[in-house]
This record gives sequence, C-alpha cells and structure tokens, in this order.
Amino acid sequence: PRVWAMYRLSAGMLRSGVVSVPGGMKKYLTADAYELRGPDGAHIGRVGVGGNNMWGYIPFFRRRGGGVGDFIRLDFNLAGGIFEAGLRD
Repeated sequence: PRVWAMYRLSAGMLRSGVVSVPGGMKKYLTADAYELRGPDGAHIGRVGVGGNNMWGYIPFFRRRGGGVGDFIRLDFNLAGGIFEAGLRD
C-alpha cells in the first residue's frame, strides 16, 4: 500500500526538518522510523515518526535544496518501510 502527502515548506520546516503527520495518515504510520529516499531512489537517511510529527528531513534539504514556499511530496511505501521525498514548484 502507498499513501502520500504534500507540504508547502516553511522556514520552520527547513530549519528543523520536522513536519506534522496528517490526521488521516496516522493509522498507516505504525513504525517508529522509515527509510528516506530521494525520487531517484538514493538513500538519504531515516525519518522518525511519533505523536503528531515526523522528523529527519534536514539531510534531504541539505542534499536536494528547497526553499520557503516550495512544495515537498512525500510518498510512503508502507509495505517496504520507505518514504520517498521529492520537491515540486
């Protein structure tokens, strides 16, 4: 199964690497951590999940960029335990 979310990046997200978990997705995110990959499949790091937050996106922003107002799409391959992140204009 796959689910996805799209976020508009804020200065706080870029600085902290933390995003909120959408309410409708909480039931699908049952692990404490997932592998983070870029859209090309490159391993970037790990994303932690707890409560209402996901963290660990700073390595993605350092490697792939992103600015305030840009969009990031997060695709979750739940069976594989992988988050794939990609920037959108």
